[in-house]
Amino acid sequence: MAYTYTSTTTTVVTENGVQTIVTPVNTDAAQGTATGTDGTVTSVVSDASSSSIERYSDLNLQMIPHPQKKDVLPIVGEQAVKNAIRTLLLTNFMERPFQPNLGANLRSLLFEPNDAVTRLALKDAVRNVLERHEPRIENVNIVIEPTNNENAYRIVVVFSIKENDSVQDVEINLRRLR
Repeated sequence: MAYTYTSTTTTVVTENGVQTIVTPVNTDAAQGTATGTDGTVTSVVSDASSSSIERYSDLNLQMIPHPQKKDVLPIVGEQAVKNAIRTLLLTNFMERPFQPNLGANLRSLLFEPNDAVTRLALKDAVRNVLERHEPRIENVNIVIEPTNNENAYRIVVVFSIKENDSVQDVEINLRRLR
C-alpha cells in the first residue's frame, strides 16, 4: 500500500487580513482516498497517466524565444524524449566534456563501405547508446537503409515510451559531405 504525505492550503480572508492555513493530508494511492488531520476521508482524483509524461522536458535547440518572457521555450513530453534520442545519436565520442563515451559515434562509420556489415555496426551503435543512456524508452526497433546514391543512410528508430506506452519514431539521415 503506497502512502504519500501532502498538504492542502486554505486561504481565509478575515477582518484583520489574510491568513493561510496549511492542513497535512495522508493519501492512500491504492484506494484513491485522503485522510485529513481531523479524520475526514475524501476521495482523491488524479490522472497520473497524462501528467507523468509531461514531466519530461528538454532544451529546444532551435532556440525559439518565448514571446513575452524572451526566454527559450522548452520542449516537453514526447517531443523531449525524441529530441534527447536525436541528440544522443548525433553526438560523437569525445564531444561532450567530462563524458567522453557519450554518443553513438555514427559519423565514424560514414566512410566505411556501404554494405551489410556497416549497417549492422550502425545498428549496434544505435542500440548500445540507447540502452546505456535512455532509460525512458523500451521496445526499440532500428531500421537502417542506404539511400539511392549509396553515400548516405536513413536511420529510423521506433520505440515506446515507458510512461504511457505510446509508439514514437525518430528519423535521421546521415550522409557524407565529401
